[in-house]
Amino acid sequence: MKKRITFLAILMTFTMVFTMSLKAASFVDEMKAVKSTPAKLGEFVSKFNLKVPNEKGELKDYKFKYAPKVVDNKSALAVTDVLAALGKKVYWDKDNRLAVINNGDKGNIIFPVDKKAFYLNGKLYALDVPATIDAKEGRTYLPLRTLCDALGYEVKWDNKTKVAEVKPLATANKLEYKAIKDIKVADVDAYIAELAKKLNVPELAKNDKKSDDKKGGDTAATGDIDKVKKEADGLYFGSIKEIEAGLTKAAKDGKKTLKFAVPATLTPGQVESITTKTARANGYLSANVSHETSKTSDKFEIYTIEFL
Repeated sequence: MKKRITFLAILMTFTMVFTMSLKAASFVDEMKAVKSTPAKLGEFVSKFNLKVPNEKGELKDYKFKYAPKVVDNKSALAVTDVLAALGKKVYWDKDNRLAVINNGDKGNIIFPVDKKAFYLNGKLYALDVPATIDAKEGRTYLPLRTLCDALGYEVKWDNKTKVAEVKPLATANKLEYKAIKDIKVADVDAYIAELAKKLNVPELAKNDKKSDDKKGGDTAATGDIDKVKKEADGLYFGSIKEIEAGLTKAAKDGKKTLKFAVPATLTPGQVESITTKTARANGYLSANVSHETSKTSDKFEIYTIEFL
């Protein structure tokens, strides 16, 4: 009996690891499928000064470790320079040529080198200028505004003084970049977990996003909720607990597909996690999850799920 239990435990562990590897490979394949469009890298000859907030929120001059460059006629900075100034880190996946930025409780941002795209919160977005490596320095360069948009910062440029001021946005910004396609968050999480293990940086895989009911609570106006519900088959869930209850009811009622709205403060990872958990708890293998920003307001996301 003990041998049988041990065998089953080993089999389950192998299955979980194998499944995670497949998901990680799936995300890498998605990145490889993006068309490669290398950019021209040149020297930046004009004056360029950068001011970033210190711990007290005061703007201070930042001295570049690496000189600014020009990528396809747009000014660009070394990613490591900008992130160091903002107290963040970038991790380099050499094998897959991916720059992975840990943005704390806002999740990970991933830039494939030489490709006009980047990943953020379950979506792949299009870029005008790709992340570009300076072969001599071995550093990745990106336009300052592109990087700050993804990180949740605003950039103010003073053309007279040639100073770029970087400040954190008070509220979440709606990205002006075109979404190319949805990416399964579970696949990205699996990829990040494998990369963290490979680089021996466990903190990369840690996600500080809170999944408790208070996080992403319903603070929207009733009028907005009524409007957004019309986009989502009349369903609105204001918290993780409400999502779980709604999905459980749908599963018990025999519904295999469901469309609902949630506040944008609930992350794709949170929604996908509770959806998968609820699906399995009700006899399904898993669930497909896709989402898009509400047409009514960027404070909401519309999710479509299918039990498998």
